[in-house]
Amino acid sequence: MPKPFVFGLLVFFAACAGRQSGVPADTTPDSWVETTLRDLTLEQKIGQLIFPRAEGAFFNEDDPRMVEILEAAREGRIGGVVLFAGDPYETAAIVNRLQEVSTLPLLMASDHEYGAGMRVKGASRFPRAMAFGAGGTERDIEFQAEVTAREARALGVHLLLSPVLDVNTNADNDVIGTRSFGEIPERAGRLGAAFIRRAQALGVLATAKHFPGHGATALDSHFDLPVLRKPRKQLESVELVPFRHAIDARVAAMMPAHIAVPALDGRDDRPATLSPDILGGLLRDQLGFDGLVVSDALDMGGARKSAWDGQVAVDAVNAGIDALLVPPDPLVTYRALLRAVHRGELTESRIDASVRRILAAKQRVDLHRRRTVDLADLSRRVAKPEVQQRIEDMAERAVTVVRNRGRVLPLDGRAPERIFLVELVDPAHRDEEPDLITKELERRASSVRRARVDAREVPTTPGWLAARPDERVLLVLGRTDADSRVMESLKPSLSDTSVVASLDSPYRLAEFPEAAALVAAYDDAPASKRALVRALFGEIDLTGKLPVTLSDEYPVGTGIEIPNRR
Repeated sequence: MPKPFVFGLLVFFAACAGRQSGVPADTTPDSWVETTLRDLTLEQKIGQLIFPRAEGAFFNEDDPRMVEILEAAREGRIGGVVLFAGDPYETAAIVNRLQEVSTLPLLMASDHEYGAGMRVKGASRFPRAMAFGAGGTERDIEFQAEVTAREARALGVHLLLSPVLDVNTNADNDVIGTRSFGEIPERAGRLGAAFIRRAQALGVLATAKHFPGHGATALDSHFDLPVLRKPRKQLESVELVPFRHAIDARVAAMMPAHIAVPALDGRDDRPATLSPDILGGLLRDQLGFDGLVVSDALDMGGARKSAWDGQVAVDAVNAGIDALLVPPDPLVTYRALLRAVHRGELTESRIDASVRRILAAKQRVDLHRRRTVDLADLSRRVAKPEVQQRIEDMAERAVTVVRNRGRVLPLDGRAPERIFLVELVDPAHRDEEPDLITKELERRASSVRRARVDAREVPTTPGWLAARPDERVLLVLGRTDADSRVMESLKPSLSDTSVVASLDSPYRLAEFPEAAALVAAYDDAPASKRALVRALFGEIDLTGKLPVTLSDEYPVGTGIEIPNRR
């Protein structure tokens, strides 16, 4: 066989391997990745593994918070940052400033689970994943991926910490809930893979999370260590299914969960983040994933439960983590890793393997050619009006009527209703537009009387929520982990003509057998609130189906189709 042909085959198979793992094919000795790696000191290599938190907000350069992160970038003690809340111009400006002072280009990551608007005020904000599970298509999720990828790159973000591929099967799971596509593994896998393929085709890197699956737990890993007690066979048939889809879609990165999974490593006191059996034995060896493994935020309780922060970082790298996201103190993490190498607790070859993957990710998004973004470009690329119209349509198709006893829906706008609106709200999750539902109702009802109930404060006055004889009660459940006693206090106000609607987890609806109608909208974003009111008054076709099981009475797939009144 001619040598050129053999060489061509080798190049072809190398390219295929690179695309499969999320690593670019150009890893030859003279590539940017390898030449850069050879020139790095041990200290610089360790810095590449550390990704601290940064706010997309204005800080004076003499502010201690700004001084700290600029010095870390200048001295090569970070490989990138994880961007949190901000607005478009300030986010892009801090990205540019950090890129300008850093010796090596920085990989910028951010949670964009429901669009750049999740972190950046004014950017496009899509419905949460469960809304797509209820009424979306793969084309819808591809559109979200397109918009999110383009807006992320305009802002200077390269690594999307999404999609969420947890299969939510536990009604008490508040940490995942509507972040999940639902409880059908294959559907979650198909939607997630559609997002991954489209987003990565447009120049960003996607992250499948939270491996091997956080959807069946009850504890919140932000504060504690949940334990997933499922046999291996169930994990294979449910939790792991979407992650296999993601690997087949050549996802660039994988994020393990801060949860213990005894069936996979025999431990109920160690999170997957720190488990060589789960990250090495299962993820890399058995599932064949060779891309970037990034931690969930290391300041979360689930990661810090059994060791001090420096040891957590060392254990995470030894287990197989490449990028350490949001360590509680980046300098402590840096020093702990350096000390671990000098003591022989970590090998430099193990550090090199992670640095090689991180540099390859940077090369894949062309950071070795261009680091900064054009601020003048933001007004052309972020929050396009035509995107918002598609978002409104997606929110409408998600609305699900679970019950419609007595056919109370749709409400009749031609004979205007008198509505007693009761909103259950959490002070920690107050929406920026708390009056939006009221305003939408006032356009359609003859009168709207409103009461807001604090989800944490148990009412002490009997009958304080009593509706008047001519009023219809509309109870709206916002994004909250309400006290059970508060929930019980709401029930006496309901009658056989009342409507209960959820703007968050649909599971709460099953707690109200008294209500005539139960409606799920899955999100508290403005588009979902408008969609809910339109649905109540018969202005849109209602076709959504439950992507989760509320109870034996309301299994997955439940949904009453109601044509609009027009």
